[in-house]
Amino acid sequence: MIRLGSFLLPLLWVAWGCGTQKSVPDASSKAIDTASLRELYYAAELHYVQGNWKQADSLFKKYMLSGLPAAPAYHRMACIAAKTGKTDYALDWNSKAIRTDSTVEEWLWLQADLLRRKGDYKYVGDIYARYTLKHPRSWTCYTDAAKYYSLGGEWTAMLTLCQRWEREFGLLEPIVEYQSQALNMMDEPVKAAEKWAALSSKYPDRRNYRYKQVSTLIDGNEPEAASRLLDSLISKDPDNPELQILLCKTMGNRSWTNLPSQFWQIAQSKKLSLDSKWECLEYFNNPIHNAYDSSELLWRKLHEAHPNEPTALNALGLWCLFHGKHTEAAGFLKASIQDGEQNLMLWQQYMTALSYGCETLKAVSQSDSLTELYPLIPAGYRMKAIAAFIHNNLDEGLLFCIEGENFTENDSALSALKSYISLHIGIPSEKPNLDYYFSDSSINTDALMVNVEWALTQNQLADAGTMLNALFGSPKILKEIRYKGYNTGDCWSFFQCVLQQARLALITRQHQQASIALLKKYMPENAVALELMGDLYDTDAENALSSYQKALLCSSFPHKNRVNQKIFKLKNR
Repeated sequence: MIRLGSFLLPLLWVAWGCGTQKSVPDASSKAIDTASLRELYYAAELHYVQGNWKQADSLFKKYMLSGLPAAPAYHRMACIAAKTGKTDYALDWNSKAIRTDSTVEEWLWLQADLLRRKGDYKYVGDIYARYTLKHPRSWTCYTDAAKYYSLGGEWTAMLTLCQRWEREFGLLEPIVEYQSQALNMMDEPVKAAEKWAALSSKYPDRRNYRYKQVSTLIDGNEPEAASRLLDSLISKDPDNPELQILLCKTMGNRSWTNLPSQFWQIAQSKKLSLDSKWECLEYFNNPIHNAYDSSELLWRKLHEAHPNEPTALNALGLWCLFHGKHTEAAGFLKASIQDGEQNLMLWQQYMTALSYGCETLKAVSQSDSLTELYPLIPAGYRMKAIAAFIHNNLDEGLLFCIEGENFTENDSALSALKSYISLHIGIPSEKPNLDYYFSDSSINTDALMVNVEWALTQNQLADAGTMLNALFGSPKILKEIRYKGYNTGDCWSFFQCVLQQARLALITRQHQQASIALLKKYMPENAVALELMGDLYDTDAENALSSYQKALLCSSFPHKNRVNQKIFKLKNR
């Protein structure tokens, strides 16, 4: 951009106006010595240079009454107004100067700056664009005009400017950048891509122009055209990491059920950073996504490529947790917690994996770390209560709930857990005052868990069945609940609902196979679930025996004797 000049230009105007020794009429039609007017202007200019805005303003206004050419004075009045923050006044004065003489470049640049302050970007762009008509080799004025047309959203004007710019300098990258932007904003991504194709043809060794051609098609929602071009580029350069990222972008927004092999290539690439990979793969790290169930290999390859990175460890750990591999999940999730890191969500995910695997004793010992790290947060006490409950220390679990309530007045999850444990202990209770509800996208599993437990203790089996069907009968709601629970590490109530479904099936002798399937899917390593599974097999002695034996492998399981008795009875039928 051309910078503002010195104050010599207005002085030249004065010299031009006062060059002859003759008088001019003032406002009162009296002759005034031009030398005096020159002195007046010089005095005003001196005050301006010294920053005496008030005095300069007064003298310039006095000079304007002389009848001499006043455009320089208009400009100086504009400068004074601009320096004192009066942008509108500055625009008025400078517009008068330009109307008097539009050839003075310094006045144009001030006008552009004032319009920029007001956010009138179109008119700023117009000033620079008009200048390029007189000075077609002024590169910076093209870039300034394009920049302000972009800020103002003047895409047609930008394209017209770029056409003249290209004619003058040839096809160059900055010009194509602006052309592509304008065409994309005008919903012409294919034409924008053609510009990059033309630049690529001109400079075939610069591969990034091909990449930008693909990106333009992707951003313009032309995935098919982008894929065709990518296939051609990848066939010539199959290990190129940038092409892999672009390929991921063309594929990532589709509703995959099974992920294509290209994503495995991205996960195990040695040329891509983890951040670059995660930008592509994070979309699939979501249980709501249709491809999540088939994504295990993706996370294992990512972990192999980055074995010590928390992001890769957590992604694989959550997948294992989501698919019932609790023992393996606990190892990955613990490793994802950095030394000294206080991340409640990670700790809750880790504790959930311990609690529902075969490591309930470890869950009890690790729960102390939660209250040490988070002494004033109810969630820490809730996880301690869960660990105690699962290890069959019901009274201790209830005490942790009560202790946690001391730190909050309203923790619905903690209150639900307290009610649930109370019902298990056998403390008399009225129907819980927790509204059970569900809709198309949500369900309160804490409230559901307590209400079902209450219904079972009251032998209201039909009510319990109705409520559980609301959860397990809707795949959409079930996915939402699983996602919410695993994403926050708070899966307690969901797992309890799985167990309650099995208990209800055992009592009613209905839906036994469906309940076994649920236990296998969500809790294949949990001792209580394995015992229930054995009970549900009923006449299938072989599978029942297998389930009981797996339950015994969980060494911390507190009901070994009972399970051993069931095994003894099965073997001696």
